[in-house]
Amino acid sequence: MNTAAASSQALRGVDFIDLGASSGNSMQWASKAFGGEGLGIDLSAEKVAAAERQGLRMMRADARNIDLPSNAVRYCVLMDFLEHLPAAEDAEAVIETAFRLAREFVFIALPN
Repeated sequence: MNTAAASSQALRGVDFIDLGASSGNSMQWASKAFGGEGLGIDLSAEKVAAAERQGLRMMRADARNIDLPSNAVRYCVLMDFLEHLPAAEDAEAVIETAFRLAREFVFIALPN
């Protein structure tokens, strides 16, 4: 399957993307708060598998550079994620990715 076809398949029926989704708690929260069906992105194969066992749609990928089309979803969520990245440049890259993917808004939450 080519990259464009894979991207199209991954995004079918998806309203939002959760970057750094971990085991999916933030996806469930975002779906209740803002509505829609989510796709979680995480680099950890273990976290992706755990979220998939809960019935969540997941993709294993690096949130700093995702091969998905611009304006692909209604919104993106970054919850309790940016503070775990190793450098400010990594956080900037993830935020840029989120704004590229989202048509309407990006929701960012950091711990107190």
